[in-house]
Amino acid sequence: MSKVKSKYIDFGLGTNQVKASDIPLDTTNFNNNLSTSDTNLQLALDTIDSMAGGGVAGSGSTADNAIARWDGTTGAAIQDSGCYIDDNGRLGVGISSPSNTFEISSESGAGFKFVENSSAAGAYLKCYRSLGTKASPTALTTDSAITGLVSYGYDGTSYSEGGSINIITSQDWTSSAQGNYIQFVTIANNATARVERMRITDTGRIGIGTTSPTARLHVCDESNTMASFYQYNDVDGAALRLHRAKGSMASPTALLSGDVLGAIRGLGYDGTSFSRTSNVDFVASENWTTSAHGTFIHFGVTPNGSTALAEGMRLTQDKYLGIGGVTTPAAGLDIESYKNNIPVKFGGTSGVISNYWYNSTSSHYCTNLYYDNSSSSWKFGKGSSSQYGAIYKMAGANGSHQWYATSAAGNADATASPTQIMTLSQAGVLDAIGGYKTNGVAGTSLLWSTVTTATTAVVGNAYITNNESTRIVVTLPASATVGDTIKIVGRGAAGWQLSAPASNYIAFGNQLSTSGGYLASTHFRDVVEVVYYATNYWTVVSGVGNLTVA
Repeated sequence: MSKVKSKYIDFGLGTNQVKASDIPLDTTNFNNNLSTSDTNLQLALDTIDSMAGGGVAGSGSTADNAIARWDGTTGAAIQDSGCYIDDNGRLGVGISSPSNTFEISSESGAGFKFVENSSAAGAYLKCYRSLGTKASPTALTTDSAITGLVSYGYDGTSYSEGGSINIITSQDWTSSAQGNYIQFVTIANNATARVERMRITDTGRIGIGTTSPTARLHVCDESNTMASFYQYNDVDGAALRLHRAKGSMASPTALLSGDVLGAIRGLGYDGTSFSRTSNVDFVASENWTTSAHGTFIHFGVTPNGSTALAEGMRLTQDKYLGIGGVTTPAAGLDIESYKNNIPVKFGGTSGVISNYWYNSTSSHYCTNLYYDNSSSSWKFGKGSSSQYGAIYKMAGANGSHQWYATSAAGNADATASPTQIMTLSQAGVLDAIGGYKTNGVAGTSLLWSTVTTATTAVVGNAYITNNESTRIVVTLPASATVGDTIKIVGRGAAGWQLSAPASNYIAFGNQLSTSGGYLASTHFRDVVEVVYYATNYWTVVSGVGNLTVA
C-alpha cells in the first residue's frame, strides 16, 4: 500500500473536498474520495476514521458554510465551530449570515483581545482605507473617513447607530500631506440625532461644542456652566493654574518685565463679532530670575459708550492698590476720580457718603462734608446749589492740612472760595480760627511752644521766650476774632516785648499803648495774657511783673 504525507488538511467547503495532512493514506483505496470535487465530507471522514483505526466520530455540521473543528478535549470528534464563511468570503463568528467582512455575535460578551509578547510596539489594531478599488486604490480626499469605532444598540425593533469615534481626513492626501482630525459623536437622551460633541483638530486643538476651535481648548455651550473644578482632601483647593515662559517648549526662557503670565478675558458679541471688553491680567513687574518673581494684577474695563479697554484697577508688586486708572499708586490705596470727581463713597443713598477727590484747579486733595437740604441730612461730597459744605484739603505735598466752610448755599468745592476755619501745620500746630468750645463752653487751653527769636503770634497759642542776650519780640496777628487769646511767659534774662500790629492797640488797666505800640517785660520772669476784645484792640486779662506800656 502506497502512502502520502501533506502539510495540511483542507476542507474545501464550497466543493466538499478533503485533503490529508500528516495522515497516512492508502491512495489506492482512498484516492477517488479525496479528488472527486463533490465527494461527501462525511464519506471522506469515515474513510480517514477507518484508515486511522477507528475512534473518529461526529458529523461536524449540517449548516451551510459552517466550518467544522476537532473536539478540543479528545481530538477524536468533529464538531460545529460556530464559524461560517459565506460564498462572498465574509467571516461570521457566532452568526451564520454575516453582513460585514468580519462579524461577531455572542451572548457571553463579544470582543477582541490582542496579545503581543515580543514586539516593543505592543499589540494594536491597524485599519487601512483608500478610495478607488482593491486592485487600483486611489488617495483619500478631504473629509474621507479613515476608520472609526461605531456603536449600535437594539431599540426593541432593530439595531440603531449610537455614539462613535471617527478619524477623518482634513485635507487631500499625498505622500507628504496626511492631515486628519478625530471626531467624537453622541446622542442626547430622548433623541435619535447623532451630534458631534468634541473634535481634536489636525493642529491638536480641542473643540467642545464647536467644530472649529480657535484656541488649544475652545468650549462652546448654551448652558450656564462652562467649567467646574472640584478638589477633595487637599490643602490647595481647586485651582486654575496658568503657566507662561518665553522661548519654546523645548527651550523655555525667563520672563521679562511686562510679560503677561496669564489672563482671564471677557469677550462680548456686539451684533457683528466678539470683542474683548474686560480682563484680569497677571503681569511680570520685573525681569524674572530664580530669586525675583515680581508681578502685579491688572483689571481692565470698558466704559459705557466706548470700545476702548481701560485700566480700572491695579494691585502692584508693592501691595498698593490703584483705582480709577492709577497705574503707579503711591499709597496703600490710591484713587483717582473717573466720573464727577467723586471716586470714593461709603454707605448708600440713604446713609452717609464719603468722597475724596483731586481738585485740578487748586491742586489740592479735598474731602467735603455738606448738609443736604433736600434730605435734611449731612453727607460727604461736592454738594450742589442747595447745599452748604465744609472742605478738607491738603495744601500740596507735605504741606499743611486745612479745613474750610462755605458761608452760603453753593457748590462746596475748593474753588468756591470758602472760609478757612482750621489749619494743622506740618509741624503739628493746630490753629482753630475763631477758637473752640467743649460742650458749648469756650475752650481755654493754649498750645505752648518755646521761641528764641522774634516771631508772629498765632491766636490760641502760648509762648515761652528764652534768650539771654536779646529781647524777643512777639508780634500780635494782624487779623483776629473777638475772644482770641495769646499768652507769653519770660524765661531768658533779656525778657520779651509784645508788639501790636499797625492800627492796633494794647490796653493794660487804664493804660493804652500807642497805635502799633507794645507791652514789655521789666523782669525776665514776667507773664502776660491778652485777649482780642474789640476791633483793633487787645487787652491784658492777667499779668505778672511790672510791665511797660508804650
